[in-house]
Amino acid sequence: MCCPGCQAVADLIISGGQGDYYRFRDSTAARADESILQNLSDWDAFDSEAEQVDEDGTVGSLVLVGGIHCSACGWLIENQLHRIDGVSRVQVDTMTRRVQVNWAPDKTGLPAILKKLASLGYRPRPMSAEAGRDLNREEKRTAIRRLGVAGLGMMQVMMYAVGTYFGPMGDMEPAMERYLHLVSMLVATPVLVFSGAPFFTGAWRAIRTRHPNMDLPVAIALALAFSSSCYNLYVGHGSVYFESVTMFVFFLLLGRFVEMSVRHRSCGTAEGLAQVLPETARVESDGEIQSVPRSALTEGQQVHVRPGDAFAADGVLLEPAEIDESLLTGESTPCLREPGERVLAGSVNLGSATRLEVTATGDELLVSQLERLLRRARAERPVWIRMADAVASWVIAFVLLLAGGVYLVWSWIDPSQAFEAALAVLVVTCPCALSLAVPSALAAAGARLGRGGLLVSNTGALMDLARVEAVLFDKTGTLTRGRPQITETWVNTGHPAAVSQDRLLALVGAVEDHVSHPIARAFQDYQYGLQVDQVRLQPGQGVVARVEGRSLQIGSAELAGADAPQDLTPPRDGIVIYVSDQQGFLGRIVLKDLLRPEAAGLVQSLGQLGIGSHIVSGDRESAVAAVGEALSIAACHGALRPEQKLAVVRQLQAENRRVLAVGDGVNDAPVLGGADVSIAMVEGAGLAQAGADMVLTGGRLDRVGEAVKVARKMMSIIKQNLAWALGYNLIAIPLAAMGLVAPWMAAIGMSLSSLVVVINAGRAGRIAKDRSDTDSHQAAEAWA
Repeated sequence: MCCPGCQAVADLIISGGQGDYYRFRDSTAARADESILQNLSDWDAFDSEAEQVDEDGTVGSLVLVGGIHCSACGWLIENQLHRIDGVSRVQVDTMTRRVQVNWAPDKTGLPAILKKLASLGYRPRPMSAEAGRDLNREEKRTAIRRLGVAGLGMMQVMMYAVGTYFGPMGDMEPAMERYLHLVSMLVATPVLVFSGAPFFTGAWRAIRTRHPNMDLPVAIALALAFSSSCYNLYVGHGSVYFESVTMFVFFLLLGRFVEMSVRHRSCGTAEGLAQVLPETARVESDGEIQSVPRSALTEGQQVHVRPGDAFAADGVLLEPAEIDESLLTGESTPCLREPGERVLAGSVNLGSATRLEVTATGDELLVSQLERLLRRARAERPVWIRMADAVASWVIAFVLLLAGGVYLVWSWIDPSQAFEAALAVLVVTCPCALSLAVPSALAAAGARLGRGGLLVSNTGALMDLARVEAVLFDKTGTLTRGRPQITETWVNTGHPAAVSQDRLLALVGAVEDHVSHPIARAFQDYQYGLQVDQVRLQPGQGVVARVEGRSLQIGSAELAGADAPQDLTPPRDGIVIYVSDQQGFLGRIVLKDLLRPEAAGLVQSLGQLGIGSHIVSGDRESAVAAVGEALSIAACHGALRPEQKLAVVRQLQAENRRVLAVGDGVNDAPVLGGADVSIAMVEGAGLAQAGADMVLTGGRLDRVGEAVKVARKMMSIIKQNLAWALGYNLIAIPLAAMGLVAPWMAAIGMSLSSLVVVINAGRAGRIAKDRSDTDSHQAAEAWA
């Protein structure tokens, strides 16, 4: 059997006696204790990593739990673990089957928690990437075995059933018909006991915890159909339903297998973040390159990365490299990175061997931070799911009462039809399709966005994203690249010792190489190793230095004493650097934070979707207005403090407009927290990411527009799924209650309705891409 709870159910069915109930319950608990004791050695070795002390003094642990299938399992685990004295918090991620538990160490401990999980029929084990993969493989293998047994059994029983259907038309003897029924029972028995075990396991949990779930009516229907068929076969008259039992089990398992496959694909992005990191890294020690564990890397250490290897840590390149960042950005095209540029752990070196200086390891890695965000997202279930869990038991109770009512009515009208009609109602009303309508669409949409470089950390936000009417963009680092670049160089040809544009850039680049300033990166391509000395910073003005014997003043016009020619038009926007020496004004350099190439296309796409774009920035009003003009955004707000940005959000919300905020800085955190939906840039501050519903891991801002389209398509599919599930039940229930639907027909109909919902939900992950980027590139070029 798959777990202690399943064994108890099977034993209870076979025994059929109330007196044996307590014996099997006690044996289940005993087997659970034995299972925990056998695995304590594994947990003892894992405790140092599994348990972490939080700020409130509680101890927390992340546990991998096998046997979790749906949100009802999550509710059950949360409800039961909260009953343990000392447990303060329980969060269940039903997609990856991870359970985060916090407890007071003076009241309880990890063994008691594990014992409780095992007593419920689940299989707890230490958390690790390999354990997660093993659990997925085990779940898939078990599902295939159960589905295979059910499929073979269904085909065999249907072959025998066809003979019995047409037997009365021919000369089939009663003995032969009874023989076929007997063989059908023998074939259906392993289908029920082995393939149908998950349904009885879930029903047993529902009975023990007094919380009805969807497995309960399924298990009751299977048990009634099989037991009544056996009784009718024994007494020699009455209908048998062995073909209905096998079909019901097969189609239900098929629906669950499809749902399991969608779930595995949906959580593949999050799992891939951790699994892609190499276990070891190559570092230089005592003149030799040695492999060390990834956990042993420290900040500042140099790592050698061979062609085809993944980077084990975040860091700065020391040599040029061709990098594949598709894991985080969703872009499959390799990009060329120069020395000094940042590279993230998990990226793959596609070019020649290179070196990396480590800047972050362990929990500080970007992939680790993103994984924590995703874990939080799946553990914190949206409000509508919690509401669904709260009413689920009432729905199941209604189903059971309805079946009972149909049986009583038919017992008065025609007792021979009572059992079959009640059984058909019980089968046809199983709310599997309704329960899958929303979660399956959300999972498919989240997986689609994750593959495209937008990780969803709050699943419920996807439903709000579909109704967004206004988008607020930060300017620097969001609509722009966040890195000033040289856009103009002007030299004074009238200077006694005039220099060329390249020479002017080389002089400034040599000085910028010796100062720590954000604009220094703009000159990294013009640093040729010129001799620099006497470097002195002038706060708020610039820098003074000697470059190969020439005294230079670089910075503001006041510092440089720049007597620029009258016909030199001042730039409308950007950073202006004036350069002079002891003989006068040498020239000026203009730097701009360029627009992202896809920004204009995004604004246009949002407008076509009926969504207005706004800019809220702390930058100068003139700079914000220039960006707004380039992107055709009329609503531009500059020189805003964080609280003023938040006021813009509140004003739009007061107009009953749902707001999406996109930003990257610490000053954007209040806006991201106050908006209905928020997206943070991966290059931005950790505080901004922590408060965001989604994180844009790639540099493609147009993923925001794609996310809106995916969310709207997802909502359309959810409505279709709900309409289909409700419509099916409104039609099928009356037909079944009137005795017009046989149990085997109800089994096929209910199972196919669930399959339709799951397959339709998969369309939420498929959407046509907008191939038009012409306007975006033209706007970016005009801005430059």
